[in-house]
Amino acid sequence: MHRSKRLEMILILVVCSWIPGLAEAGSSLSVFGLGSFSSLHYNPVRANLSSNSKMGMGAGAQIELTLKTRNSMRLGIEIGAVYLKKKIDLAYTPDDVAFGFSANQVQVPIQLRSWIGSVFSASFGVYYARGLGELVVENSRDAEALPNGTYSYSSQGINQSEFGLVGGLAVQLPLKVINIFVEPRFTMSLSDAYSPALEGTKSRYFDIQLLAGVRFD
Repeated sequence: MHRSKRLEMILILVVCSWIPGLAEAGSSLSVFGLGSFSSLHYNPVRANLSSNSKMGMGAGAQIELTLKTRNSMRLGIEIGAVYLKKKIDLAYTPDDVAFGFSANQVQVPIQLRSWIGSVFSASFGVYYARGLGELVVENSRDAEALPNGTYSYSSQGINQSEFGLVGGLAVQLPLKVINIFVEPRFTMSLSDAYSPALEGTKSRYFDIQLLAGVRFD
């Protein structure tokens, strides 16, 4: 079975296992908007390939289930769904080919979240993401080699699925009815950005996200 399919099945089983406990465990719901800066890194560095990050926008929601509470400390497990636009500029030299591409994506992060009081929290976990629709190529420097337009992931050798690590630090302002929060979040893909992978090179996405939203306890 393909690795991405196995991961999808694991995520479904984990979510289903939580459903019976929703009525028993303390829970909170968050909704938020976000800005995301995506970049593509190569290891080892390839002199003929470079990328620049661009900001994409998105929105999402997440639910946190409390696992353990002790004094002012609280530990919970959190699952979310995030819809965002990933945007990156790529350049290939010496062919003098440069273009920007964007892709709509759904991310599913699963994290452990540790709270200190009701203001500060830190989270760490894993995520799975899947590209939706087609890649959009724009600002192409070489219209003959790669015209502006839409392309399938497979035609450009880009992996449509992605999984990796995610973590963040959140600050929350508790109010009477809702809580307002901001959270810088970092993701690093463990899967290769290309399919098939570039020979002798590991290609990974590194994203910085800034979330802002409200939490309902």
